[in-house]
Amino acid sequence: ELYAIPASVTILINKPWESISEEHKTLLGKILGSVKTSLASTRIVNRASITMDELTALGSRKILLFGTQAQLNSYEHIQAQGFSIIRADELEGLDDAKKKSLWLALKTMFAA
Repeated sequence: ELYAIPASVTILINKPWESISEEHKTLLGKILGSVKTSLASTRIVNRASITMDELTALGSRKILLFGTQAQLNSYEHIQAQGFSIIRADELEGLDDAKKKSLWLALKTMFAA
């Protein structure tokens, strides 16, 4: 039998992975490293927008949105329907203030 083992962390980005620069892939790796996870242990999904039902269907415990549109506040750790989620600007739009807000939300998300 085959089993579907969901990734514990899913990252949604608003453009194809191939179009993200090495600089921003490195930034994402550092963001994940700050909470003791890695790109290799995450699932990356390309979606411009997503609904709460679609987020639930992903089956991940933690979901990070980078530039993906959703009916959620930005840089706020939200728990809903059995998972945690944070929505942030796309990687190219993260300035120092936004990175700090993201870090504060990530600390809350990964503390549990």
